[in-house]
Amino acid sequence: MSEELEAITLEIPAALAAEIEDISSQLGKSKTEILTDALNMYMDYHDLQFAVESAKDPNDRPLTADEFFDDLDI
Repeated sequence: MSEELEAITLEIPAALAAEIEDISSQLGKSKTEILTDALNMYMDYHDLQFAVESAKDPNDRPLTADEFFDDLDI
């Protein structure tokens, strides 16, 4: 991991901690990598859900090229 890391503290159920430890051993990855991957998947899932909900909004429409470039002041 070449990204800057930030330490956080959280409490999780002991059974989940044991699963993380087991998966970490099986995959040969650190718990940090396992949890980072899991959290990224969780965030991606919710980003997708927000996009799906936004697509259902009848007032949300694609911008025309003119509107797009006007927004960029080009």
